[in-house]
Amino acid sequence: MTLCKYKDIFGKPGMGVHAHRTFGLATVDLGLTLAAAWYVSVKYNVPFHKTAIGLIILGVIFHKLFCVDTALNNFLFN
Repeated sequence: MTLCKYKDIFGKPGMGVHAHRTFGLATVDLGLTLAAAWYVSVKYNVPFHKTAIGLIILGVIFHKLFCVDTALNNFLFN
């Protein structure tokens, strides 16, 4: 079973909100990930850095599952 056919479900990489980049990373995606990490860390009393790292790793896994090439995935896997 492949999930690659759903890779553009949230928009094409580098277009729309994904076009705004900081150090090659999608600024909106990173900002929302850090906001979610802050929310989880406050709500469940988990250290922010552990939550942020966990969510970023989860993002890497999901991007890989859906065959979405990102700057971080390219750095890690190439």
